[in-house]
Amino acid sequence: MIPGTAITDTVLYTSVVAPYCRTCHILRGTKNQDDLDFTSLAKFQGYADRIKAHVFDRGNMPLSRIPHTDFWNSPAPQMLASFIDAQSGGAHVATSASGAVLMPGRPIADPGPDRMVRTGANAVLTAENSLFASTFAWSQPMPSGNVTITNPNGMVAIFNASVAGTYAVRLTVNNGADFK
Repeated sequence: MIPGTAITDTVLYTSVVAPYCRTCHILRGTKNQDDLDFTSLAKFQGYADRIKAHVFDRGNMPLSRIPHTDFWNSPAPQMLASFIDAQSGGAHVATSASGAVLMPGRPIADPGPDRMVRTGANAVLTAENSLFASTFAWSQPMPSGNVTITNPNGMVAIFNASVAGTYAVRLTVNNGADFK
């Protein structure tokens, strides 16, 4: 069993890696390009964080259209999500209220790293690494009255705090589409 899941390594490898990943990644198993060689489960496990980004967030893996469609029409996404969640220790795969894995293409907010700024100084907030987003909204979840956010509906906003403290800022993104 893979720790934290009800999946055995053999089932994961034969149900997910072999049919949907290995076709392309086996080409990387030569000495010329062995950086992403998925010829064993151990090599696959080492890339759990990048697998989440490419399969569930960006949607650019599986790369070929037929394996991509077959993958999303099978039980493989749920199985892979369970594996990724058990490996990640925090960054979980997005699911619906019913627990179904969400397909890529939904807007994903990325407000960038935490920042430390002098009182009264401007800090640039950027959502440039957000995915599939066309509208942006910067806000303070618990308004303090000490913070000004200039251009709160832009991809780039300016944060300024008049009083020293620790403040949280929320980035909400959308693209006008409904997602399943």
